[in-house]
Amino acid sequence: MGDAKEISKHAFAGLDHLESLEIEAYEGWDVIHPETFSDLSSLRKLEINYPNFEYLPTDLFRNLGFLEELKLYRVKLREWNAETFAPLINLKSLVVENYTSQMPIGGHTIPEGLLRSMTHLQTLSFTVGRVKHSTLPTNLLSGLTQLKYIDLGGNHIKSLDESFFKDQARLEKLILWFNDFYSIEAMSLKPLISIQELDLSNNKILSIFRRDFKTFSMLKKIDLSNIELYLLPERVFKNNPLMEEVNLRANKLLRNEDIEDHALAGLVHLKVLDLSSNYPDSKGPISISRIGISRFVTVLGAEIRP
Repeated sequence: MGDAKEISKHAFAGLDHLESLEIEAYEGWDVIHPETFSDLSSLRKLEINYPNFEYLPTDLFRNLGFLEELKLYRVKLREWNAETFAPLINLKSLVVENYTSQMPIGGHTIPEGLLRSMTHLQTLSFTVGRVKHSTLPTNLLSGLTQLKYIDLGGNHIKSLDESFFKDQARLEKLILWFNDFYSIEAMSLKPLISIQELDLSNNKILSIFRRDFKTFSMLKKIDLSNIELYLLPERVFKNNPLMEEVNLRANKLLRNEDIEDHALAGLVHLKVLDLSSNYPDSKGPISISRIGISRFVTVLGAEIRP
């Protein structure tokens, strides 16, 4: 392949007892041989950083059936093959941060069966830059009932199918920041009955409603910063009595009236309310009794009065 740099077939030959491997490809590796990891059947953790691979060979992970953690950081993949990831039947953590200087036309095509074999997966962080049709396959997470943490930020997603999270009743933390959602309804979050932390920041949601959070009785922390929110409705978190932190930073709550009376009433466990980059100093202090919070709550970015 001319001057292409390759991680060769024999790069890790004889290291059959190796359990952890981190590859720092700062000088750039353009190709990886299909049998590079063929001797590493005992490997439990694999991390590949900064390679120039545009695709992964189908047989690359064939002998890594015991792998539990896989991190592909700052990779440049343009193709995603479900067969490549199929052998990873014991994977518990998958972290993919893809950096593509030349995005495939229309965005990345993610196959439905990409994660199908990973039934033990507990942590998933998957960022590719832009996904085709501004959504992810309906069945991408089907059967992955053990997931506790999901990060799908930075994919330019506009909507997810209503059954996308149908098997994630155990999920505790979800990050959807830096996408293109225009409403919380478009995120299809209703099945997430165990969710404790939600990061929906840096979307263009504009409006939120009490019904958006109706099924999240265990929710403790929510980040709604920089979503262009212009109104915080009355008792919007009525169904979330365990709430401890609400981040409303960098929105369009420019007047006291933009936070309705009793907007946060009932949140007896609330510890932190962040209103930074909303209130101009000229608008005067906000009454904590009017919006329904305790004097023991730490309020950031706004002057308060009883």
